[in-house]
Amino acid sequence: MTPHSLACRMLRAAGKLDMRHLPPPRRSESLVDYLVRAGVAQTPESAAEGLLIAAGLQQLRDEVLKEI
Repeated sequence: MTPHSLACRMLRAAGKLDMRHLPPPRRSESLVDYLVRAGVAQTPESAAEGLLIAAGLQQLRDEVLKEI
């Protein structure tokens, strides 16, 4: 079993991978807020962190924070 297949299996078992079981997004809701409201992420911070990782932007964020 690969880490990817394990993660997908865990998300599916938790009901977080099937869009049929998630609430629809609200019109003006951000993706971060939606992930928290749908129960996919526990906090806005963890939702944003997951999106940064998924978008490949975590290293860029870390570099920007070093300069602040």
